[in-house]
Amino acid sequence: MTTSVRIDSISTSLTPPEQRCQFWENYNGKQLIGLRCSTFSDEGFIASGKNIHIDNFGIAFIRANEHVVERNIHIVKDLPKESIFFSLGLSSHTFFYQGKECFKPDINDLIIYRTDKPYLFGFSSNMKQLTFDIPYERHHLLFKKTINLDTPKIIKNDTKRNRFLIKTLYHIGMQYLEDPNQNKAETFKHEIIDLLGSILSENFNNSDTLGLSYLIAAKHYIFENLHNPDLSCEEIAMTCELSSRHLTRIFAQENTSPKQYIILKRLERAAQLLSSSEKNYSNISEIAYQCGFSNQAHFSRAFKIFTGMSPKEYRKLHLT
Repeated sequence: MTTSVRIDSISTSLTPPEQRCQFWENYNGKQLIGLRCSTFSDEGFIASGKNIHIDNFGIAFIRANEHVVERNIHIVKDLPKESIFFSLGLSSHTFFYQGKECFKPDINDLIIYRTDKPYLFGFSSNMKQLTFDIPYERHHLLFKKTINLDTPKIIKNDTKRNRFLIKTLYHIGMQYLEDPNQNKAETFKHEIIDLLGSILSENFNNSDTLGLSYLIAAKHYIFENLHNPDLSCEEIAMTCELSSRHLTRIFAQENTSPKQYIILKRLERAAQLLSSSEKNYSNISEIAYQCGFSNQAHFSRAFKIFTGMSPKEYRKLHLT
């Protein structure tokens, strides 16, 4: 399965101080999101960033001095973007405003917000931020049951569970930014999306970080082996050095089982491939095979239950 990966970097260091904010705005308008930038620093705006785009998924790391960025109603209309941003703040003295909500996040708090609504981010000292960009419509099946997106949300880094998951999110994200291997891009994308889903879910025991670590390891193995129609709970448990019964109990804390989770991820990947315009994915039976379904009739039935339409109908809807 070929995954498109694009990497872009930026720095304002070689740009004249009076042109830096405009330079930053132009770059972000093309690579991430349209916004307006301003700073009151005597040194001018000093910033650097790295963006990685994996198909329709994005990750960005930004480092800068004090500044404010605003996405006002005019920019929302002129430069539309319908995504969910998950922004992990890695510095203090920050505020975020959208609608009637105003947050002052602490270090390692996660802010979740829609980009089709105006917002303002302010940083009164040197800042670092890691942001994950997930198109709203493409991934609505992943989040519609776990988050109300009408207003922004803040996930506090104040429980053992949240600290573990946010720390894992940070390390996996930064590791890929440092070594963006195209062969690992698809696994990385699904790991991040699944981690974000776990952060949003309140099902898992807040104190069971060991169980969470096993769950993350199991999911990683599943992502890398979805193509294998014989992938089983026993194989996954052996890889994680657990008994099948113990692994099943861990998955049960997320109200699922290893078998159900495998099917869900296969269907999500199939939906992604069916909406791809690449010629490699023009054959529905081949897509079913690549996603680990050995029986196309079974795939079609499961896909219709999952999406409410047949694979052929889903493809027609998303490619027209």
